[in-house]
Amino acid sequence: MGNDFRESIGREQLRLVMQQVPTMQAASVVVALLLSYVVRDIVPRGKILSFVLLTLAVAASRVILYRRFLHAGTKPLVTKNWENVYLLLALLSGVVWGSSAFLILPHGDAWLLALFVLVLASLSASTTVSHSSIKWAPAAFIVPAMLFYAIRCGLDGGEHGPILAVLIVLYMIVMLQYSLKHHGTIASSIALRFENLKLLEASRQTEERFRSLSEASLEGIMVHDQGVILDANRAFAQLFGYGKPEELIGKNGPDLLLTPESRSRILQRIRQRGEGRIELTGVRKDGTTFAMETESRPMRYRGRDARIVSFQDLTDRKRDEEEKVKLQGQLQQAMKMEAIGRLAGGVAHDFNNILTVITGYCELLLQKIGKDSPMCGELEQIRQAGDRAALMTQQLLAFSRKQIIEPKVMRLDRLVTEVLAMLTRLIGEDIELQAITGKSPGSVKIDPGQFQQILMNLVVNARDAMPEGGKIVIETANVDLDEDYCALHPYVVPGRFVMLSVSDTGKGMSNEVKAHIFEPFFTTKERGSGTGLGLATAYGAVKQSGGSIEVYSEVGSGTTFKIYLPRVEGEEKTVKDARLVNLPGGAETVLLVEDEDIVRDLCSRILGNLGYRVVQARNGDEALALVMGYGERIDLLLTDVVMPGMSGRELATQLVLRHPEMKVLFMSGYTDDAIVHHGILDEGVSFIGKPYTPSALAGKVREVLDKA
Repeated sequence: MGNDFRESIGREQLRLVMQQVPTMQAASVVVALLLSYVVRDIVPRGKILSFVLLTLAVAASRVILYRRFLHAGTKPLVTKNWENVYLLLALLSGVVWGSSAFLILPHGDAWLLALFVLVLASLSASTTVSHSSIKWAPAAFIVPAMLFYAIRCGLDGGEHGPILAVLIVLYMIVMLQYSLKHHGTIASSIALRFENLKLLEASRQTEERFRSLSEASLEGIMVHDQGVILDANRAFAQLFGYGKPEELIGKNGPDLLLTPESRSRILQRIRQRGEGRIELTGVRKDGTTFAMETESRPMRYRGRDARIVSFQDLTDRKRDEEEKVKLQGQLQQAMKMEAIGRLAGGVAHDFNNILTVITGYCELLLQKIGKDSPMCGELEQIRQAGDRAALMTQQLLAFSRKQIIEPKVMRLDRLVTEVLAMLTRLIGEDIELQAITGKSPGSVKIDPGQFQQILMNLVVNARDAMPEGGKIVIETANVDLDEDYCALHPYVVPGRFVMLSVSDTGKGMSNEVKAHIFEPFFTTKERGSGTGLGLATAYGAVKQSGGSIEVYSEVGSGTTFKIYLPRVEGEEKTVKDARLVNLPGGAETVLLVEDEDIVRDLCSRILGNLGYRVVQARNGDEALALVMGYGERIDLLLTDVVMPGMSGRELATQLVLRHPEMKVLFMSGYTDDAIVHHGILDEGVSFIGKPYTPSALAGKVREVLDKA
């Protein structure tokens, strides 16, 4: 038992004694006056006065002690010191009353002796009852008082005096035993009461701490007994759309706050007294539902078994998880598209070399046999097939962003207007085509031919989605994409863009189709009616131009493609006619570097037929060695870009340092960072793409040689 607890019990014992002091001392003084009055004519007045004054003095001292105790109030005090003072005054009171046996009790009067003994016995009994909370307080009064009277009875009690003295001593012993026993009972009662108070205070403090912590918690906290809500914090009430916890206390939580499915799950858990976290669906006051996570533990609450449950709103977490899954899907899709793009680019590179030979020799044969030859028709079919194959490789390169483009600053609405007439003829009469332009869209930097290809592919795709007719809407507008939009589209950076949207009223597409829509060779058309490269080409071309493309579609609700191209500042440039003109040959010397033998032989034959002097090399090292031993002027370096070992760009750099007058023309069916950056041709670089025709090669060679 702690010192503070013992001090509290001692203070309470003092209080119980002190509260009896006024009554007991008043009764003591009255009894003293009555006894003095009875013997006024028998005992000398001096003795009576002495007894009364002593009684008054002791009574006054005890009343003063009582008043000082009252003034002490709740101030700290040493109860042992107060007990000692009180015991001293009780002892003095017992001595004073015992002295009455010699001061005011007449000699030889048995009846007065009996009266005085009875009065003293009554005072002793009342003292025992009222002062037992202090262990030795009754003894301090009874022992001296009773012993004085026992002595008086033994000395001057007549023949019955000794018997009466023995009876007084026995009575004294009985009172002492009773007082000690009564003290134990009172002390135990006080200790038990203080223990209960201590427990109540601890319980109150615990409840206050629980209340403080629960109110400060951001999670909802609720205490229940078999589903009935006993207590809750404000966060719990707000989580379910209630203003105050009091609105929920006493109500059945599962019935009020859970969906039927969650209610059955949680009721089973309550019956099984299960623990741990569980996800449930909550019902707010307005009827809306939300995902939440709960965890419960057993506890004692206000003397009863209960369970405390924490609630956490999972709405934000679920949304974050959904966004994470969406972003992961977008990332996987982008990685898949990138991998397919690399494969497509590699295939296109090798295929272009083959097509260059096929179309090149086909055109040479056509020039040689003339239009009147019976073989002209068959050769034309071969050339047309080669042209279609070349278009397919260009689409593959566009998808893989390996196509070489020459972008120019153009206004998007003007480009749409220029191609509108062609698109109208393309879609047929049963489909309405509407263009919404003129909303001051800014300029973009894009290859005009590539843009025409993008728009044509989107419109053709929309047309095919409306076999029974419908409407296509082409719209341009300026848009600003902020960080919130880009957070959901990680492949887009914030900034100012020009939007091109193509919408149709067709049958739309499912999420499964949308997941593969930009993959090359993926098509929903009948077998043989489409290559599956149209949207893949558009995707690659948009990415190559620094933009992004989005598709919005639902089954039965049509489809909208939105393209975002970076808005640029600058003057619009006029696009020149890119048609090639057959130019005359020349007598200049051309250094031809090509690692593919069949392509090199074809190119050498074409240039040789045009009158050029052709010097051939298989790779860069061979070309350098040839030039070192070649004594004449070389006017043009015609080199492939991608070759084993030294690249065409590295070869050109070394040769131009030695021969500044040498012109350079690059050729390739595939791009790398040697002459382009992100597929865009470097400024001042001359290039011809594979596959090329003899006339295209002749024109390009003459153009480069004649360039100042």
